[in-house]
Amino acid sequence: MKVLTRQYFYLTQLNVSCKNRYKRLINICFPEFEEIFKGSRIYEETALNFIKIFPHAYIVKEKRIDALYNNLSKTNSRHDYYYKRLANKIKEISLNSYPRVDKDHLDVKKLSDNGS
Repeated sequence: MKVLTRQYFYLTQLNVSCKNRYKRLINICFPEFEEIFKGSRIYEETALNFIKIFPHAYIVKEKRIDALYNNLSKTNSRHDYYYKRLANKIKEISLNSYPRVDKDHLDVKKLSDNGS
């Protein structure tokens, strides 16, 4: 039982560490992303898949709404209107986003890898 308890605490600690790293990278590369995916929604499959492909606000700025929509709609089976509205919202916040690093920075690559 002690071995299982230690393993559980180790895995919990590792999970918290990964989540903290992910949030730190989000705050560096696309700070306003948390406005869309608030609270624990930032760890949901939709957010993770999106940030894997579009890990920086400037990358989102360069994309068309339909490219963002297509990425979002692949994840779950919600209504199309939901994803169109979400894509518009993400595009809008990316236009007013001021990341701390350039889109070619290593942290952007780390975030993209972390989102997988």
